[in-house]
Amino acid sequence: YTHYTQPEKNLIIEAETGMGKTIGYLFPAAYLATPENPLIVSTSSILLQNQIISKDIPLVNQVLQQPLQAVLVKSHRHYIDLQRFKATLDQPVEQKQYAQYQMGILVWLTKTETGDFDELNLVRLDHPLFTDIRHRGVDFLAKDQPFYEQDFVRHLYRRMAQSNVLIVNHAFLMQENRRAQPLLPTSDYLLIDEAQQLPQQAEGFSQHVFDSAHFKRQFLQLNEEGLFEEIAQIITEDDFLQRMFSLYRNALSVLVETQEQYFCTLSIDAPELQVVQHRDLYDGSLEQDKLHQKLSLYYQEINEIQQQLRQRFELTNDRWYARQRIVIARLFDFFSQMDAQEQTVTAWFTWWHPRYVHWLKKHPQSGNAVIELADLEGHSIVESTWYQRYQHIIYLGGTLKIPGNKEYFAHQIGLTDVPVKTIPAFYDYSKQTRLYVIKKGLSIQQASAAEYADYLVEALVPILFDNPQPALVLFTAHETLKNVYDRLNKKALHYGREIVAQGTGGTREKILKKFLLAENGILLGTSSFWEGVDLPGQALKIAVVTRLPFENPKQPMVQARHAFLEAEGIDSFKEDALPKAILRLRQALGRLIRSEEDTGVMVVLDRRLLSTKYGKRMVKGLPKNLPLIEASPIEIAEDIQHFFAQEEKAAADFEK
Repeated sequence: YTHYTQPEKNLIIEAETGMGKTIGYLFPAAYLATPENPLIVSTSSILLQNQIISKDIPLVNQVLQQPLQAVLVKSHRHYIDLQRFKATLDQPVEQKQYAQYQMGILVWLTKTETGDFDELNLVRLDHPLFTDIRHRGVDFLAKDQPFYEQDFVRHLYRRMAQSNVLIVNHAFLMQENRRAQPLLPTSDYLLIDEAQQLPQQAEGFSQHVFDSAHFKRQFLQLNEEGLFEEIAQIITEDDFLQRMFSLYRNALSVLVETQEQYFCTLSIDAPELQVVQHRDLYDGSLEQDKLHQKLSLYYQEINEIQQQLRQRFELTNDRWYARQRIVIARLFDFFSQMDAQEQTVTAWFTWWHPRYVHWLKKHPQSGNAVIELADLEGHSIVESTWYQRYQHIIYLGGTLKIPGNKEYFAHQIGLTDVPVKTIPAFYDYSKQTRLYVIKKGLSIQQASAAEYADYLVEALVPILFDNPQPALVLFTAHETLKNVYDRLNKKALHYGREIVAQGTGGTREKILKKFLLAENGILLGTSSFWEGVDLPGQALKIAVVTRLPFENPKQPMVQARHAFLEAEGIDSFKEDALPKAILRLRQALGRLIRSEEDTGVMVVLDRRLLSTKYGKRMVKGLPKNLPLIEASPIEIAEDIQHFFAQEEKAAADFEK
């Protein structure tokens, strides 16, 4: 409340998970935010958006005389377009699953108040029906259509105008930079929850990828049997559209051919994605120069034809049947893809400032290539359009600083001189948890993949199977996870334990659900399971860190970032790799202890935590009263048994 009434723009607050942060910022918001000047809350995922709207807002409203009016805001693509859905019913598609989905949606429409596809609880929405009925934005609605007034996205925008709390996710906030017109209002108040994920989101948002082979396959499919043939049949009575669309198809065909020819002329062979410099690409030949110029001209021509086609279709909108409008909308989606593709290709060939990294993957003698462009300063938010639109911003998260460097997070997002406040946790780590470090460990760098997997399994068997507690085993590489899973799963059957592993059984959400349903299950996970996984109370008791959580130095983005920092005179290990590893280790502990009632143990199977200087610095990043025990796997297993036996006895005594 104080920050939002002071002149300073930015404030960083570190507060650990489970302390009631959400309630802490929603309550004072009730005395500041209005529909004309709302509080914008950005969090890291749709899951957390739903949690705020369904759990935290009602809780706060119980004690407020003037309840908060909150709305969950998503991109229009999450919502159904009623008019487009009606068109699919008017002209049925002879496909069984298509009809089954239609029937399910008809039932859902009698209940939904939002029209949000997420309510359907489907794992995937890639069936053609959802492409046909997905909303494309209010600009594409016809005002004379019967469902215009009932449109769900228009209803969402009306609710936004009437609400004093708007809840979005970081991806939606980042997308404001690319929107012609912002969807979020200008306001005095922005709060970024789960702010530790903001730099990674911003960095990912700055990356652009183009795969010429994928584009060629898509074009051939559209041209021979798909969308383009449907368009050609629709426009038979419009000479202008026929002529322009014929030019468009020809231009795309020539573009595909020219791209193949151009990539063939590149002297560099890159069977794996690798960083390339400007000098690597050009051999100075006249042929290469001409092809490069042709590429630019064809993209320009395609862009101009798309504009003329779009204008003509919009001018003649009343002429088309509802089903034809769906086909035309799909063509407009392809136009948008081509616009983005032109921007990526143009940027890749022209942006050669040191902050931009160019990757190329091209097989020898092939005319196909993957090009990728990343902005190494893309994590900086200062130049973002959304950053300029808010007078006061609070960055709130559980892991925003490291020992000896309170400004780490601020520098990560391109800010300086930002005040940092820390709200200490009330957890008694000395009673609630233990940290175990293996006494004798393998020399990881010198071991083969098979030797390393055998070592991990040998250590994990007593720790996991002598303790019938739900456990999360965290890895830094998918290959290691798979090797361990293959070995450990055979042993798990003997002990009557179920193991679920990332990459073996569906989406992250499905794996989590399976783990929660299993009695004392074991979950093996990589990067996305280090943080942001809410496994409350009894759902998780043991967390095992197989390796210190450094980023893989062989990943192209990591290599490029470190090279950029070193060129700037910055120690990449000290200023980038180590701080990130410290925070991820803290996040692993945060999977266990999320309230004053939670108990659990963390085991680290990497000796470097105690045998190296940087490992000891990582320990300093953990809570000071966290008991640290160095022992063998069997000793660790025995001590864990004792720890949980004491907990059970204490709980029984409390019941008495």
